[in-house]
Amino acid sequence: MKRTRRSVLKTLGTAGAALAAQPYLGFPAFAQNRPLRVGIIAPKAGIAGTIGECGLRGTQFAVERINAGGGIAGRKVELVVEEETNPKDSIERLRKLVLQDKVDCVQGVVSSGVSLAMGAVGEEMKALLIFWDGTTQDGVKETMPNPHYVFRSTDNECEAVMASLLAIKYWKGKFATIAGINPDYSYGRNNFAAFQALLKKFGIEVKVVAEQWP
Repeated sequence: MKRTRRSVLKTLGTAGAALAAQPYLGFPAFAQNRPLRVGIIAPKAGIAGTIGECGLRGTQFAVERINAGGGIAGRKVELVVEEETNPKDSIERLRKLVLQDKVDCVQGVVSSGVSLAMGAVGEEMKALLIFWDGTTQDGVKETMPNPHYVFRSTDNECEAVMASLLAIKYWKGKFATIAGINPDYSYGRNNFAAFQALLKKFGIEVKVVAEQWP
């Protein structure tokens, strides 16, 4: 039977689709058995320490269940844990996880100050990053306008102040002064600014009597 170039390509394309439908078919056995290494960068101390510890425990619990069920596509999951501190040191730990520990992805990060700095580095390194938190309006609209390797939660200042807005809804007209106590970095300052902007948007006139930035 005469085979044309078109018919050969069509046959190869069908075979390729069949191979693609079978995960890891044709890859060496060691590639399937190599653990899936996940780097974790989470705070262990300070105001965010509790969040970091809870996130780490949740991740460890999930890994235990996943591995007990056979892993992911037959690969066991391994965690490599580093501490989140200031942006500079946390970025160095990101580099270590990716370049030395050879992790497949990095998760964690609570501080928006760290995430705003680390996100750009992750994009440059083409390192898969999944932030647990650490998101602000600035991170959404400025630092990473079109990320390819960095994924974030949808939390931002507008969502963070919703509890305050609900209080305003039910107590509107019953208060004339407000005070703010917020952490002294991007997230805290943006939160208070967003809160005041929303008050203005809904026509609620108030006087700010105090601002504290611990």
